[in-house]
Amino acid sequence: MLRTGRALRGELRALGLEAYFDQVEMPLAPVLAEMEAAGVAVDTAALQHLDQVFAGELERLAARMYEIAGVPFNPDSRSR
Repeated sequence: MLRTGRALRGELRALGLEAYFDQVEMPLAPVLAEMEAAGVAVDTAALQHLDQVFAGELERLAARMYEIAGVPFNPDSRSR
């Protein structure tokens, strides 16, 4: 059992979660470890495309804000 599991066993029991820990969490631990070790594939071309789409949308929205305001301003500034 993991050190964390041992350390929290009493608390889990008091909360009525000991069975959940034993039947759900612990069986998933090796699966999650394997997933973490394998990593994930990232579609860099799709991310680059989204970057361009979002950058264009931000420019369009900023231009519309300037049009509504009548003067250019920094849309990233915040007043508190």
